[in-house]
Amino acid sequence: MIEPPYAALEALLRQGRAPEAEHAARVRLAAAPADGVLWRLLGAALLEQRKDALGALERAADLLRGDAAAQAMLGAALHQRGRMPEAAIRYGRALDLEPGLAEVHNNLGNVLLELGRPADAVGCFERAARLAPDDAVVLSNLCNASRLAGRLEDAVAQGERAVALAPQLAAAHNHLGNALAAGGRRGDALSRWRRASSKRSTTLGLRCAISAGPAKPCNATAAHSSSRRSAPPCIFISATRCSTWVRYATPPRLTPRPWSSSPAITRRSSRSA
Repeated sequence: MIEPPYAALEALLRQGRAPEAEHAARVRLAAAPADGVLWRLLGAALLEQRKDALGALERAADLLRGDAAAQAMLGAALHQRGRMPEAAIRYGRALDLEPGLAEVHNNLGNVLLELGRPADAVGCFERAARLAPDDAVVLSNLCNASRLAGRLEDAVAQGERAVALAPQLAAAHNHLGNALAAGGRRGDALSRWRRASSKRSTTLGLRCAISAGPAKPCNATAAHSSSRRSAPPCIFISATRCSTWVRYATPPRLTPRPWSSSPAITRRSSRSA
């Protein structure tokens, strides 16, 4: 069980009370300015309010250099600001510490797509898919990256798997349609695009859900107006270990997720990438 003050701050964030969490974190930091976890939670509260969290998360990452959550959160803040090369570095550091975080592989893949490196992005999404084989958003992102890398047969197979897992996921139908069109199957592509347009778009942004156990994919619907660009990320965080998701969606919206109060894990994960 997480000891105070972390548990109280986590509870506020879980309840969507980010302004109160921010205030409480600042009060506690006045008495404990070198507490990296408090800086990380302050960053979470700021991100949830769409405030500038970069300074708080840079401080957290400096104090918690061996903590994957701190590095991944700083990557998310940089990602949110469009500072993709720096975000890629921080995501990479998080994966050096916790190579089994499928969500961070997924985030890094999206950053590499933004940087125009679809072949490298494919590798990230493939690692994410091996760790989370039934996550439709990861497979949809992999479909998109494979198409951009010229791997059209793979893209179609990945897109078909994504829509089979989550028929409500508009982005998956859109990416599959793009892959079919690139392969000359315009009729099939048109059918997928129509399905994408008929789906209700529920935006997700980037989720940072913290738990000591394996990450659980979200089954909500996401849509994206572009095949390449991802929406600014939304952040959810707690005092314990980090798992993150980037979802293609626009505009971003914060959606609370269940959180765990398991003890913090900062050592290298036993799961391999």
